[in-house]
Amino acid sequence: MKSVLIVSKRQYGYHTDSYELAKFLAREFDVHYFCFDAYQERIEGNGVNVIYVSSKGHYLIKALRFIRYAIKEVKKDYSFRFMVYFSFCSLVRLFSRKRVVLDIRTGSIQESKIQRKVDNWFRGFESIFFNRVTIISKGLREKLNIPVKKTYILPLGANSISKVIKKFDYPRLFYIGTFYNRNIQDTIIGLSIFLKKFNHLKIDVSYDIVGSGSGSEILELKKLVKRLNLEKNVVLHGRLNHNQARQFFDVCNVGISYVPLTTYFNHQPPTKTFEYILSGIACLATKTHENERLIGKINGILHEDSPEGFALGLEEIYSSFANYDSKVIANSLPEYNWESIFKRFRTEFMG
Repeated sequence: MKSVLIVSKRQYGYHTDSYELAKFLAREFDVHYFCFDAYQERIEGNGVNVIYVSSKGHYLIKALRFIRYAIKEVKKDYSFRFMVYFSFCSLVRLFSRKRVVLDIRTGSIQESKIQRKVDNWFRGFESIFFNRVTIISKGLREKLNIPVKKTYILPLGANSISKVIKKFDYPRLFYIGTFYNRNIQDTIIGLSIFLKKFNHLKIDVSYDIVGSGSGSEILELKKLVKRLNLEKNVVLHGRLNHNQARQFFDVCNVGISYVPLTTYFNHQPPTKTFEYILSGIACLATKTHENERLIGKINGILHEDSPEGFALGLEEIYSSFANYDSKVIANSLPEYNWESIFKRFRTEFMG
């Protein structure tokens, strides 16, 4: 049996793309997944052999530890080796002298324009040391100046997390993802604007937020919810894995895909957009280039990245509730489920 090594700094089960790739390839290959032990709940099974490296200690110490052990692992006799990009990953390639495919899932999302340019330049520079690169989109490939001939477009996708047919009676909003640089507070303020505008209708609205951020970000969001008197509407659940979050995919009918309209998010399709739609949930999303390619009248609404824009989008999606069909939504993006993506990848890239 041929063997595959996937190297990712994210703990197994907490980086969707590499987790799904590992599960898919384990049907046919002996798959080993090398990652940090972030001391989160361990995801077991799926036929994947997980190799953990301690993440304890100062940033530099644990980074060097990860690189040192990754070099040793990459040197072993694997048929295929994939490495999800991290800073200085090229050192693993240089010191192991083995063929490794570099996988780039994102460009820099730093707020500083200078920092973004430096980070993206470094991503492109490190890619020079790899013979092949998989990347999520043509737009990101161009931004990082990676030659077309050495790249394979491996897009983002999702699974249908829920098969439950959604009822479009009253808005049950749901956000899942990071809080970092996402301005999630805009959605909470936007909800408040919406509720005040339609106060006379007494619309019953719930908003479940699943995700993580810094301690200060979470504290500020909690303060905002209290200040706007939305404690009965908005619940912050903290970080949950997908199994724990499944309940919200089952009961919610509006998925929030909110990212700022910036150059660095424009070609970065949010995984949550796919997750909501493939689960039969209408998607309320900001008008990024990638979201515009995915969302139409049958599966959601696009809006501007401001509290007022969110409120208008919520108003529009609520007014369209009678027109939504959960089955139609779930079947609107069939080419973006992981099964389809990885079957093409297996045939076209791995041979």
